[in-house]
Amino acid sequence: MSPSGSASCNDGLTQLAWPLPSRRIVVPHGSSSRLPLLKPNLLRPHVSAADRCLHWMTPFGLCHMHHLSLHLPNSLIARERVVLARAIKPKTLSNYGAGILRFTQYCDALDIPEHLRMPSPEWLLSNFIITRGASAVAAGTLKTWLLGLELWHIINGAPWHAGSLVKHALQGSWSSAPHSSTRPKCPPVMLMHLTALRQHLNLNDTFDAAVWATTTVTFWCQCRLAEVCVDGLFDPSIHASWSSPRS
Repeated sequence: MSPSGSASCNDGLTQLAWPLPSRRIVVPHGSSSRLPLLKPNLLRPHVSAADRCLHWMTPFGLCHMHHLSLHLPNSLIARERVVLARAIKPKTLSNYGAGILRFTQYCDALDIPEHLRMPSPEWLLSNFIITRGASAVAAGTLKTWLLGLELWHIINGAPWHAGSLVKHALQGSWSSAPHSSTRPKCPPVMLMHLTALRQHLNLNDTFDAAVWATTTVTFWCQCRLAEVCVDGLFDPSIHASWSSPRS
């Protein structure tokens, strides 16, 4: 980007207000030593992990919003960003935010200029995975980090350059992941466990009845508990309630 283009972009951004909802973190006094080390930067406000995809910006993302504002109202631009982020569950967004944090820490440590962080060149993504992931974290964690960075690029209208180089870097890092990075598999839940649980429940009690219903549905439908329990805020479109259809 030319200096003149950058200047016009920044001049326009000073007059824009982006009404994006966030969950800003209140840091207790004396707890700063436990926070991740990041270089102070106005592009990266102190928000919850789930909000980093929305609120952590780069010069590319700012200029992208500025160019859109020449044709669309700011409220529509902000709404698009929020809707794109809400395609992912809040808990998953928090995991994605961890990847954006690790990538930013990596770039800060090497003094990577802001304009290279988005869109990220493939050599930078590959080196990030190899440097911060190989022999350190599990394969699933590396994949989540990359998915978070990809969503961050999508929300900011940036091209995603993860190709064969990143694919091979992931495969090489997975093969060298330590055993301690992977949790051992849990023993299976069996019918005898359900029988033992049923013997200690009173189905005339609404709480016990809900526990038994959740347990049996999870067992016979082979679900994850997160699929049948309310994880965070109640959403009537996906969570069962008294008003849900019965058969």
